Amino acid sequence: MEDIKLSQEILGTEAPPPPETLEDQRLTAEVLAARLRSYGKDNFPELNMSPVTHLDVIKEGSALHSLNLPKQYSEQFISLESARFFLLSDSPLLTRLEEAMPSLRRNKGVFSENYPELKKFFAKWSIEKTPKEADFYAISVLNLFERNTNRENFLKYLYPAVLFIYDKKHYSVQKAVEYLETADKHCSTSSVSEDLKLEFSYLVSLYKAFAVLSLGDRDQALLYFNEAMSSKNSGITAQFYISLLSLSNTEEKQTSFINGIINHDIKRLMFAIEVNDINLFSFFLKTAVSYNIFREPEFSPLLPEIRVLFEATVETGKAGYQVLFNWLHNFTSFPYKEFCTDKMLNEIRFLDQFMERYQVSKNLFLSLIQESLTLKFTVIVQEIKQRIKNDIISKKFIELELYDHQMRDEMNRIRKMNDELESNKTLMKKKMQEVIEETEKKFNDALSALENKIASIDTSAEYDPSVTFNNIMVYNIILAIVLFIIGGFIGSFSDHSNSSIGDHFGSLIVSGIKWGGFVFLGGLLIAVVSSASKVVERTNEKHRLMKKNTTYKNQKDRAVERVSKEYDKKIASVEEVTKVRVSDLNKRIDDLRAEKEERERELKKEAETETTTMMTNVDKAINEGIVPIG
Repeated sequence: MEDIKLSQEILGTEAPPPPETLEDQRLTAEVLAARLRSYGKDNFPELNMSPVTHLDVIKEGSALHSLNLPKQYSEQFISLESARFFLLSDSPLLTRLEEAMPSLRRNKGVFSENYPELKKFFAKWSIEKTPKEADFYAISVLNLFERNTNRENFLKYLYPAVLFIYDKKHYSVQKAVEYLETADKHCSTSSVSEDLKLEFSYLVSLYKAFAVLSLGDRDQALLYFNEAMSSKNSGITAQFYISLLSLSNTEEKQTSFINGIINHDIKRLMFAIEVNDINLFSFFLKTAVSYNIFREPEFSPLLPEIRVLFEATVETGKAGYQVLFNWLHNFTSFPYKEFCTDKMLNEIRFLDQFMERYQVSKNLFLSLIQESLTLKFTVIVQEIKQRIKNDIISKKFIELELYDHQMRDEMNRIRKMNDELESNKTLMKKKMQEVIEETEKKFNDALSALENKIASIDTSAEYDPSVTFNNIMVYNIILAIVLFIIGGFIGSFSDHSNSSIGDHFGSLIVSGIKWGGFVFLGGLLIAVVSSASKVVERTNEKHRLMKKNTTYKNQKDRAVERVSKEYDKKIASVEEVTKVRVSDLNKRIDDLRAEKEERERELKKEAETETTTMMTNVDKAINEGIVPIG
C-alpha cells in the first residue's frame, strides 16, 4: 500500500480502485436491497413483506371483485410469487368464462365431466406443503387433463400449464408455454365475446412471461409482457414487470416506468376519495401495486429516484394535513351546517374518517394525495359560501317578486282584454252578419214577389186585351139584341100604326137593325178601344213594377251597407277603448319594471354588504373556529 501511495505522489494521479470480487458485489447488492426494504417499511406501514399465501390472494381477489369497480381500477396484481394461487380466486374473468363455456360444447357433459374435479385437485396441489401429497395432487391434475382433453374447454389448459411452471418435479417451461398458447388459440376461435378474449389473452401472456422468467430468460419474458400490453394497455401487472425488466434503460426512462406504477395507485386512491368511500380507500392503500417495488431487490439501485418521486410533496403534505385537520376540527361547531347538502355532509364525513384513520400515518402516498383532499374541503366551503350567497340574494330579492307578480297581473289583464276584444269582435261580426242576412232575406222576399208579379202580368186576365174585348163584345151583342127588339117594336108601332102585320114586321126588322146596329158598332168601338187600353195599361204596370224592383235592389244594398257601417263603427269604438286601456296597462308595466330595476340595484348593494360579512364569518369559523353571533 505504501508503494502505491508513493507511486501516486510521484505520478500525481490516483490509482484505480481494485476490482470488486463477486462476494463484494453480492454484499453491495444485499445492502442496497436491505435499504430498499427498509425504506419501504419505514414509509409505508401497510407494506407487508411476508411471503404471499393462497389466502392472501383469495382474500384480496374476493374483496376487489366484490366492489364492482371501473375496469381501469379492477385488476388484481399478480406477481411471479402469487401467480400459482390466482386460479383459486373468484376472478370475474374465470367466472364469466366458466359461465360461457357450456354454450360452447358440442357434446353434452363434456365441460362438467371432470373439470370441477380437476380444479379441486389443482387447489389442493397449490396449497399443499407436503411434497408427497403435492405430487399426488399434481399427478391427479395431469391425469384428469389427459383423460378428457377438448379444445372447447380451453380453461382446462391453464391448470396443468401453471403446474408445469411452479411444481419442481413436473417443471417444464416448454410444456407450460405450449399449453398456454393452445388455450389462447382455442379461445380466439371460440364464440365468447371479444372483451373476454382480450382479457384471457392478457392472462395467458402473463403466465407465459412468468414461465420463461422462472427460467431466467428476461428478454423473452419482456416480450411476453409487452404482448400482454397489446391485449390490455392498462394492465398494471404487465406494466410493473416491464418496468422491472427494463432496468437497463436510461435513468429517465426507468423513473418514468416507476412513476407510471405510482400514478396507477394514486388514481385508484383518488377514485376512492371521489366516491367518498373510506373502506375502498383503505383497501387501495393496503394493496397498492407500488409496494411490490420494495419487494424486488432489482429496484434498489433506483432508490434515490424512488425517494424523489415519493418525497417531493412530504413537507407541503404535512402542512396541508395540519390545515385540513384544523378545518375539520372547527367544522364540528360550524354554525352554517344548514347550508350543507347531504352530499356535502357525506364528503365531510369521509374526510373525518380519513383523518381519524390516517392523521398520524407515515404512508408517503398520503402526501401525494393531500392536495386533492384539501381541495375537496375547499370546494365544500366554496359551495357553502355560494349557497349562503344565494340564500341572502333569494331573501333579499323576494321583494322583487311582488313587482313580478304585479307585472304578471297587468300582463294577464292585457291578455284578457285582447281576448275579450277578439271575442266581442267575433260576436259583433256574427251579429252583423245575422242582421245583414235578415235584411237581405226581407228584401229578397219582396223582390221575389215583385218579380213573380212582373212575370205573371203577361198571363194575367186583368191585363189581357182579348179577354177585355170578348167581355165587352158579349155585353155589346146582348145590348144590341135588346135594342134591336126594343127599337124594332118602337119603330114599327110609331110609323105603321094602321099598317098590316107584314108592314109592321118589316118595320120591326128595319128599326131593330138600325138601333141594334148603332149600338153594336158603338160597342165594337168601345171593345177595340178598351182592348188597346189594356195593352197600354199592361205595359205601364210592367214598367212600374220593374222600376219598383230596381228601387228595392238599391234599398237592399243601402240597408246592407248601413248595417255594415254601423257595426264597423261599433267594432272600431270597442277597439279604441281597449287600445287606450292596454296602453295604460303597458305604461303601468313599464313603471313597475323601472321601479323593480331601481329596487334591484339597491337590494344588490345590500346583499353584497351582507354577503361580504357572512363570507368573513365563514372564513373565521373554518380557519379560527370562531362562531359568529348574528
